[in-house]
Amino acid sequence: MNKSYLYVCLSIVISLFCLFVSLINGQAVELNLGFGKMNLPMSVALIIAWALGVLSLYCYKQKQKLVAKTSQTQLEWKAQDAKLMASIASDKEKQLEAKIATLEAALKTALKKND
Repeated sequence: MNKSYLYVCLSIVISLFCLFVSLINGQAVELNLGFGKMNLPMSVALIIAWALGVLSLYCYKQKQKLVAKTSQTQLEWKAQDAKLMASIASDKEKQLEAKIATLEAALKTALKKND
């Protein structure tokens, strides 16, 4: 079984559990938010906590996709750089071979003139 299916099933079970707990707990609770206190039904507080968890997981997954895409792009760039370096080296070799051929022809001409 694929791990992603396991994670999806687990998240569905947790979501259903949170929904069940929030539906059976309707009494008001006092939340201390640091800057003040707030009275909310427990079901609303649980649903807000669940929604924040889902949102944070979504953001994490999007970050993972971005990192994967960036690393794939870097690998493609490295492959292109290697190909370019090989092409440059090949061009240098061709230039050197052409210079050698030119020098050999000039040497033969000079030797023929001396004879």
